[in-house]
Amino acid sequence: MEMNLSTIFTGDHLFAKVDETVPVTQVKFGNTSAIIDNGIKLQIELEKLESKEVLIKGSITADMVFNCDRCGEPAKYNFKSELTKQFRPDKTTEEEEDFIEGYILDLEKMALNEIYVNFPMKVLCAEDCKGICKSCGANLNVGSCNCADDNFDLRFAGLKDLFDENFKEV
Repeated sequence: MEMNLSTIFTGDHLFAKVDETVPVTQVKFGNTSAIIDNGIKLQIELEKLESKEVLIKGSITADMVFNCDRCGEPAKYNFKSELTKQFRPDKTTEEEEDFIEGYILDLEKMALNEIYVNFPMKVLCAEDCKGICKSCGANLNVGSCNCADDNFDLRFAGLKDLFDENFKEV
């Protein structure tokens, strides 16, 4: 979805409003992906400034579904980002080159860029998510498992085996 900014600079319109939904259904973050319900909603205002610059202000929202980072179950996340950018179409920075080419503003690429930059590092299905059992893999939010709860750190498994082998008869 592209917008031609030349109309703001050549015409009497010093101001433009965009209230659109970008039809994106999935976003990938490395090996992780998210489903986007009902697209990415853009509510932005573009304003021509005196110094041949454009000011973009507004918000980007999306209803996303990820897998929980603790238990792997689907986790809903309501993404919202407030956006304020100021740029010159004839002098774009390296970051802006991703979504601005000349006087053409790519709204989809700008929205995806905001999602990538502002997304949290960890997504949970609930604040008190218990995760999965490290022994059997059971979802501890659904119920407990029958595994021994020895709070053993798997990083020390080799050391435990060494002690079990050498001190059997002590």
